[in-house]
Amino acid sequence: MAFEYQKAGDTRAALALLADASEIGRDEEVYGEQGLMMRESLLHELALWLCHGGHYEEALRMPALMNSQEQQNYTLGEIAKLFVRSGNSGRVFEVSGMIKDNYARVICDLGVVDAFIASEQLALADHTLSEALVRTGMIERPDQKAQTFIEIAARLARREQTGKALRNSIRGSQHCALIVDGYRQFNRR
Repeated sequence: MAFEYQKAGDTRAALALLADASEIGRDEEVYGEQGLMMRESLLHELALWLCHGGHYEEALRMPALMNSQEQQNYTLGEIAKLFVRSGNSGRVFEVSGMIKDNYARVICDLGVVDAFIASEQLALADHTLSEALVRTGMIERPDQKAQTFIEIAARLARREQTGKALRNSIRGSQHCALIVDGYRQFNRR
């Protein structure tokens, strides 16, 4: 509804509805797992609509109201991609920096890389890929590390950096082999 008001040029009514939704998301008590999921979904959608409306500070407050760290990270990643698409690239790294888990941060960075490539901000895409590669080295779980190396390799190939893409594909494969070896050792016991 707020979006329709915004499209019709009635920014005041749109902001009033968004403020009401924000208040409900913040202040309403939640009961049960389904209620919690609905609240987190509302906060996620509200954050994205606030971004679309240019209310970035309010949008960035929404993830902090969420209980699930995974949902917070996902919402921050979506906000970061919207920042790229809206030409607000300077704040992307501030937003992604709010994600503390290395794996979640790399996943966010990969989405941001795709957005940078789509908007032809290739230097920022390359910089973000480089940062994601460093951060991938800090990931502890072999399955997550394997996945991110392979995902980075795919982006490097898109950027025609075939040598780096091949090296990272091999690194991803090596971590897959570690997983298989661990599984085999576990089954021998």
